Amino acid sequence: MLAATAAPIRAKDNAGIKSLDKALKKPSAVLVEKLKGKVCVMDFSDLSQAGYTSEFGQKVADLLSNRLVNHGKDGFAVMERRELVKILHDSILMVGDDAQAMQDLQKQGGMDILVSGTYSVAEPEVSIDIKAVDARTGALLASATTRLKEAEGLKSMLSHRFKEFGPAEPETAAKQKGEPPSQDQSRRSVKGDEGHPAVDILELETGVFYEGGDGKLYPLREGMVMNSKDNYAIYLRPKQPCYVYIYQVDSSQKAFKLFPSADLETAQNPVSPREYWVPNDKEFLFLDENHGREQIYIFATRAPAAGLDGIQEIKLPDIQQAIRTMGVAGKRGSEVVTKAKGTQGNAVDLIARKLSAQGDFFYNLSFIHQ
Repeated sequence: MLAATAAPIRAKDNAGIKSLDKALKKPSAVLVEKLKGKVCVMDFSDLSQAGYTSEFGQKVADLLSNRLVNHGKDGFAVMERRELVKILHDSILMVGDDAQAMQDLQKQGGMDILVSGTYSVAEPEVSIDIKAVDARTGALLASATTRLKEAEGLKSMLSHRFKEFGPAEPETAAKQKGEPPSQDQSRRSVKGDEGHPAVDILELETGVFYEGGDGKLYPLREGMVMNSKDNYAIYLRPKQPCYVYIYQVDSSQKAFKLFPSADLETAQNPVSPREYWVPNDKEFLFLDENHGREQIYIFATRAPAAGLDGIQEIKLPDIQQAIRTMGVAGKRGSEVVTKAKGTQGNAVDLIARKLSAQGDFFYNLSFIHQ
């Protein structure tokens, strides 16, 4: 069965991260001699699986960015990672020689140089290939390769695979029922247009985050691979009082209620306009040994949902029936970077989904449990 109990934070093996940072010292010194203007460091991709990256690919980009920033040489500025998310959350983001991606970065972010690369595993080593490319011409400016041993902490990061940023995720049944207004339209409607009454828009920021190999929180993305005993938590921030229901569906199509839950000692409905964590801001949920496809459904409603209230264990078809009965429209909004108090009370930057609709709505995320 699905594990739906809180788990304490586990001690992390930082030896692998330290060795990775050390391995990037020489390559960063090679690159820095060729950098100028505004520089963007993108997530590194998995050489063995085109279009995929991982927590490891993100960590390489993070550590390399930090080394370039701290190198002490004038003449270039490294773009902040959160700024990259804002620019490219709805664009096709490919590493390497993708001309359209470089054109988008140059046009939207004023990029001069794009730093990217790939990684591959040939046990017991991990190889990382890095290159710096002129964002205007695509010309190769510098390249470097480094290798390090595959430490335990790095293995966990490499296993957390997911697709690289792509086009904005398609809307669900909302288009068939009449798509909710865009965020710009929502803001105009709330204020009220001349001659038209104001519309009360239901808004919710939400995201599912897992504890990475370095102990930090990373967003769980669609189709990502998660391992048994991985720690994860769900973030909520409603913009007005509402009712929220969260279910996790395992490979047998059995659905378990994660919020509100007396067993997990979560907050209760209705929720107020503030930040919430499920199960709470000090503990995580974790996966059991029941492998397969897992789905998380997050509902936001203006009034108690009779089809979901008070039900602890149901089947996926029951959730789908509740969706049809309630008439809610699924809505995948844009990604936003928000400041939140994370687990253990630490202040963290989170990449969350900002959702909005005139009526009730739900958000659905699926991942692979291995």
